[in-house]
Amino acid sequence: HIFWKAVVLRHYLDGIQFALGDLPIDTTPRCPQYPVRARGEQQDIHEDWGHLTWLAGTKYGNADGLVLGRVTIKAGKFNPRHRHPRCEEVLYMLKGRIVHSLGNETFTLSAGDTITIPAGVFHDAKCISDEDADMIVVYSEGIRLFEKESDVSQ
Repeated sequence: HIFWKAVVLRHYLDGIQFALGDLPIDTTPRCPQYPVRARGEQQDIHEDWGHLTWLAGTKYGNADGLVLGRVTIKAGKFNPRHRHPRCEEVLYMLKGRIVHSLGNETFTLSAGDTITIPAGVFHDAKCISDEDADMIVVYSEGIRLFEKESDVSQ
């Protein structure tokens, strides 16, 4: 729970800096280079455990402050334990069931459930339903960094 306290403290200190005028806020309006991304223009990544479809983000020219995607985990499969060092991740379950490990805790999620993963926390998910698990994923920065736990631990 130390991590959560650090996050709250960071937001609190940012608020103080903003109130004192020490933290500049960029209010320049931004327009994505490509406001519409047609079906078939998404980037699909296929893995042995499932696939990811990237819909929006800085890399695609249609969003600066977030990454949006769709993730499918095949029945009985799991993605590698990993973290995103600089951004939060929010998963919204569309179908199927998963067991999601978040740090040292585990959560069972099904259609309609949402989980928020703080920046820097290792996590993974296993599909425990007979059907594939399908979910929407959003990251709080336009560029999503990904670090496998096995790579960081070495």
